[in-house]
Amino acid sequence: MMKEVNGTLQSTPLKMTELEHRSPTRSRQGSSSSDLRTASGRSLVSTKSLSGSILEPYTENGRQYANDEYYMPNDDAEETRLGVLHQAYLLLLGSQYTTARIPDSIERILDIGTGPGDWALAVAERYPNAEIIATDISAYLQPTIVPPNLVFQIDDAREEWTYKLPFDIIHIRGLTGAFPSWAHVYTQVFKHLKPGGILEVVDMGLIEAAEQAATSPIRIYNEALQSGAQRAGITIGLEHLRKEPVEASGLSVLRSTTRDVPLGTYSLDARMKSVGKMALVAALEGLEATSLRLLTRELSWKLEEVDDICSKVAQEIAQPNCRASLLPCDYRLMAPPVADAKLTLSYPIYAADFDPKNNGFLVVGGGGGEGRSGVGNKITLINTSKKHEISEIVDVELSRDEDSVTSLAVVRSSETAANVLAGINSSNANQQAGNNEHLRSFQLGYPPRRLKTEETEKQGESGDAKAQIETKALGKASLFTPAATAKKETYQRLLRLSRTDNDKGPRLGAIATGLAPAGEIVVFDTAKDSPGPGDVRKRIQLKKGEEATDIDLVQSGEGLCLLAYCTDYDVYVSKVYFNSKAKDSEPLFVHGTPHPDVFSKAGQRPTFRSLRFLTPDLILLVQNLPGRSGAQVLLLDVPDTGELGAVVLRKVLHKAIKSASALATSLIPASNPSQNIQHAIAIAGQDISITVLTLDHSPGSSGPLKFRTHTLLRNVHPLQMTALAFSTFVHPSDPLTTPLQYLKLASASMSSTVIVHTFPLIPHPTPRKQKSSSRYVLQPPGAGEAAQMSFSILVSIIVIALGAFLLQAWTEIRGGTPEYLGAKGWLSQRVHDYIALPYMFDDARPVITSDLPKVEDVKRKVPGAEGVKDSVYNTVESIIDKAEDLKAQTNSKLSLRSLLSQRRASSRTQSEAPATDEDEDDYDDDDDDDDEDEIVLTPNPSSPKHILVRHDGQSLSALTHHDADVLSKHGKTWDELPHEEKKRWKERLISAGHWAVEEGETVLKGVFFSEVGGAIGGVVAGVVGAA
Repeated sequence: MMKEVNGTLQSTPLKMTELEHRSPTRSRQGSSSSDLRTASGRSLVSTKSLSGSILEPYTENGRQYANDEYYMPNDDAEETRLGVLHQAYLLLLGSQYTTARIPDSIERILDIGTGPGDWALAVAERYPNAEIIATDISAYLQPTIVPPNLVFQIDDAREEWTYKLPFDIIHIRGLTGAFPSWAHVYTQVFKHLKPGGILEVVDMGLIEAAEQAATSPIRIYNEALQSGAQRAGITIGLEHLRKEPVEASGLSVLRSTTRDVPLGTYSLDARMKSVGKMALVAALEGLEATSLRLLTRELSWKLEEVDDICSKVAQEIAQPNCRASLLPCDYRLMAPPVADAKLTLSYPIYAADFDPKNNGFLVVGGGGGEGRSGVGNKITLINTSKKHEISEIVDVELSRDEDSVTSLAVVRSSETAANVLAGINSSNANQQAGNNEHLRSFQLGYPPRRLKTEETEKQGESGDAKAQIETKALGKASLFTPAATAKKETYQRLLRLSRTDNDKGPRLGAIATGLAPAGEIVVFDTAKDSPGPGDVRKRIQLKKGEEATDIDLVQSGEGLCLLAYCTDYDVYVSKVYFNSKAKDSEPLFVHGTPHPDVFSKAGQRPTFRSLRFLTPDLILLVQNLPGRSGAQVLLLDVPDTGELGAVVLRKVLHKAIKSASALATSLIPASNPSQNIQHAIAIAGQDISITVLTLDHSPGSSGPLKFRTHTLLRNVHPLQMTALAFSTFVHPSDPLTTPLQYLKLASASMSSTVIVHTFPLIPHPTPRKQKSSSRYVLQPPGAGEAAQMSFSILVSIIVIALGAFLLQAWTEIRGGTPEYLGAKGWLSQRVHDYIALPYMFDDARPVITSDLPKVEDVKRKVPGAEGVKDSVYNTVESIIDKAEDLKAQTNSKLSLRSLLSQRRASSRTQSEAPATDEDEDDYDDDDDDDDEDEIVLTPNPSSPKHILVRHDGQSLSALTHHDADVLSKHGKTWDELPHEEKKRWKERLISAGHWAVEEGETVLKGVFFSEVGGAIGGVVAGVVGAA
């Protein structure tokens, strides 16, 4: 582990908030099996037999050790030192437990060399939903009371790791000198990290002083320590954190951080001064712990000599001018998302396919074509069982007088061989003679199982292993309709087989022509080793000048398959029956790219490049946009009713991808047919990149679908990619006990290169969290339908609430509702003057704007009223009188706006009423008056005709009177006011909310205005009221 002199400062790989640190209750683990139980009844897990070498501590020179090999002690003093260091790390990292940003949804964490378990305990509290495994070679320092999500294990990281499920985080702190080979540890880490998982390793360098003489005790101590470590076959320091050994294992260094930690309080920074105090305590306590076993065993020092050098080093550190420090180097290492292996062959490759039952075998084919010297035509069987290395098993040499391999597929396989169909066009001479035997069948022998041992693998490299593998051609046939034209060039360009479920049930194949005068698609039965014309189940003749750009098959029911194919602009689906006597049906058009607008400048349409069935009713399409301006993925929902399909999902690929060249898909099934399934999707771009997507959906459900990007692999090959192929995944019976599962993706290119990427698959949900069967996924699915629905509802509520808020604010501004929000106060004075209106019912009281009828009028309008008793009339008259009194009281309290509204209503009522003699007299009397007199006329003489508005210097008030002469003594009418006074009155009325610019000045004509204040205003009010 870390040497105490170095203070073993380590940084952790988990992001944690500051938690109150509580020292857990601890008990020492003895040699009996009963001692291996925690206080809560839980057992400590051991990955090896609990022999005495593990459980019985070693005592040497007064210190206790875990075994006879590891140089650091594991006694009480060491536990105290590690606890101080843990607190120093918390302070150094700002109360965080890691330098990495880790989400709360993290699932599995591994802590190697946990010691007292301080870090693991803190992480278990911080991430209660995560499974934490903490390992060490001894259980002596481990606590007895632990959180339910934390398990301590006795394990030696120098041996092979046996974990069944990968980890999100692997943490190693203070283990410099613990392993003879860090390369082995890094290799094990790489195998057990999830894609994108993080390894964080933190360690201390040796103690350094500001100035060290040749006779400095610190220098002598460091040199002796290094010498003893070298003899023990270990390295103390930071050599294992260099970039070279890390990347040699397949890991990539994401970030490296180096920090100087002072030993003492000489730092000017308050936080580093506190760190320095704790680091000094840990360093002084660790001088003996780090050096005792190395110096006494390897250099034969006496105990007194070790004590003497440790004492002198402590004295030197204590000198004020020493300024000793530790050099911690914090590395955060990230595993590459996908492991890859590369193989370069001797010919350009055009086709590739995995054995459907064994992803350890890949078949590729290609070549230089007919008559090209130097480049042969071949089919190659490749061993892909290893993640970081692929190798040739056997080559099948083909004739150079014929075309290269343009397409191939593995039909079936066994433990000893695989049957392969390949598209190989005959020589040009045979084609012109009408004899193009384009469909070839081969049997490729597999190496015996015994060749998988390490010894026979080496033998295979020398060529002896290949000699034992038998390959043979099974046959060749011509299935296309012979061309009737003079130039008989009809090539087999495409070959696709229906998806197989572990060789269960029949399997159909489909081939399509290329460069033919009239395109053709042929569907055939693959039951025979060499299919011939008698096995053809369907022929589809395309329109003249059309070619199928891609084809695919899927089983849709008992004895029924669906064939999908696309041309440049259209997509068709056709039924194909396994029984050759079944009634044939014409292809059904399900989707097309519409013609461009005649007015568009480009005049081009997107073209379909590839398609695949995901399910019988879901077709995945890859479409290249016009002018190499990009590519997109479409998901087409095809109903079984014969109607047109609908695009239900669309995703535009990365802008660097100007066009797509190949497509591959893989179904990752669940053990239970009712569970959700995930599809892996790979698209090759012209920029030699591969985009990997996932799509989750539930069988039989119409829930929301979403493409999720898993990774973007850039610069995969030197030249254009020509083929993509996923391996077939077979769901294991028990994910908990099954080794790690993988999905492989093979890609080939014109540059003769084959690259196989290996994607680890993750059980979801983890078996620990759900006892029922889990399914494997390439990446955990996103939010479910319920979560998406909840989010949609939440967004809808927010939008509705925001709309209601804005509507309420606007209504307040325009005077439609009382001011609850105070929206008018949000406006500037200029905007307020233009759009704001006072509340239309300012006084919140009823407004009576029409005169009540007289009793006599009621009598005249009621038929037979003369015969009604006088008591009824008296009652009606009493009610009307009370209403008149109520109206008079209300009018006296109305605001100016209400009074003006009442005047307008009264004017309209008079203009519409039939003229009586009395009314005509009134009209004639007022005919010589000005306009304002006409406006204030009311049909009821009891209604006030004239209004006086007065301003007392602070507020506005309104008075009414029937006699204009009385009001004229105290104010001027609107027309009599000078322009400047009118302007001031407008501002006052607008500010008080009694008038708005939109109402116009007409409503103010006939109103008297008076500017009086204080006692004078009171006198005016009294005079007007008395009158």
